[in-house]
Amino acid sequence: MEIKQADAADVFRIVKIEQSCFTDPWTAEGFVQELSKPMNIFLAADEGENDTAGYVVGSFDGFCAYIEKIAAAPGRQRHGVGTALLKAFEAALPPEAENIVLDVRVSNEKAKTFYVKNGFAPIGTRKDFYENPREDGVVMEKKLSGGSSEV
Repeated sequence: MEIKQADAADVFRIVKIEQSCFTDPWTAEGFVQELSKPMNIFLAADEGENDTAGYVVGSFDGFCAYIEKIAAAPGRQRHGVGTALLKAFEAALPPEAENIVLDVRVSNEKAKTFYVKNGFAPIGTRKDFYENPREDGVVMEKKLSGGSSEV
């Protein structure tokens, strides 16, 4: 598996993963827009010709990194794809990055456990953050070495 910068050729496969993993999926147009944003980090886990195992989309604001989306294809979950994507995302950040923040549905116990195993801790909630169905979001943070953070 190779983690690489995502490009337009990956979007169709990424959308298929997105639709299978989320109840309120982003569209192809949304992913294409993310490709063009200069402060974004958009990585794909490539497993050969026309085979994408997962992806991560996030941004960096000069201090804090945000993960907007991360997913592994259903057949690839629990096989190290998510962990590899998180490590690659962190490695792509500049040294001044102080933390990584993300949101997860309050009911998504598997995801929360995954993030805790990868160094994240819950730091708050966002009321009615998600739609389809409406649900609170848990804000999780990973502090990076050498930085102090406030969200």
